[in-house]
Amino acid sequence: LYDRGVACVTVDLHRDNPHAKDTRFIATSRAAYARMPPGVEEGLLVADDGTLLEGLSSNFFALVDGELRTEQERVLEGITRASVIELARDKGISVREVGLARDELYLADEVFLTGTAAEVTPIREIDHRSIGSGRRGPVAKALQDAFFAVVQGRDRKYERWLSFV
Repeated sequence: LYDRGVACVTVDLHRDNPHAKDTRFIATSRAAYARMPPGVEEGLLVADDGTLLEGLSSNFFALVDGELRTEQERVLEGITRASVIELARDKGISVREVGLARDELYLADEVFLTGTAAEVTPIREIDHRSIGSGRRGPVAKALQDAFFAVVQGRDRKYERWLSFV
């Protein structure tokens, strides 16, 4: 999945309090996973205004016109998310912490998820439509490589992160 990417579907859900890890959301997410079609690995939460927020158990990133975008205000912020943002900026990738409107989704060059379990996982399709080339893009690959180098102890620059991983 790190190479070929995952399939996702959008779900009209959001967290009541996105800045708190609330155990009540576990039941909501389990029910959403149970309703997903076969072969779909993640559900993407969509706000009432049509903005893609995050995954049921991950954070969401999209590369649009060379700019990496990820919602900040209405999502559960994660350590992996923050780490990937830092890695991207250190690599000279422009990062803007704003969400992606649903109607912009299919214009994205590439999209990926981050999280404790997902690490950095590309998305190949959303709602049965290919995104970008339909496979892992070069930015997701570069960020995967950089993230894996840190957590595997091959890049000591970010050694402070290892106490969280």
